[in-house]
Amino acid sequence: MSDKLHRFIAYEAKWILGFGSAFVPEYLEMVNSMEKDYFKYSINMIVNWDAKDFSNKIIHIHGTNDKLLKHKLVKADYLIKEGTHAMVLFNAKEINKIIEQEITTV
Repeated sequence: MSDKLHRFIAYEAKWILGFGSAFVPEYLEMVNSMEKDYFKYSINMIVNWDAKDFSNKIIHIHGTNDKLLKHKLVKADYLIKEGTHAMVLFNAKEINKIIEQEITTV
C-alpha cells in the first residue's frame, strides 16, 4: 500500500481511533507531520512484535474501547476501561499512575 493511501485511511480513521471533533485539527496535523513510510513501519512493528527483542521490562497498557487493536486480541498488562487508541489524550492521569507505579517497583 502506498504512503499516500495510508495517509488517506488515517484521515478517515480519526473516529475509529477515538479522536473527538475537538482534536481533529491536531490529529490531522500529526498525520501530516509523520515521516514517509511511517505507516508501513508501524504496521510492520505491530505484526512482527516480539517482546523478547527487548532487554528492558516492557508493560503493555491497552484500552478496552480500542477499535483499531481490539483488547481481546492482545495480552495487556493493564486495561484502561473505555480507553481508545487515543487514550493518551483522554486517560493520561490513569496511564501516568500506572507508569509511576511500575517505575517505583523496579
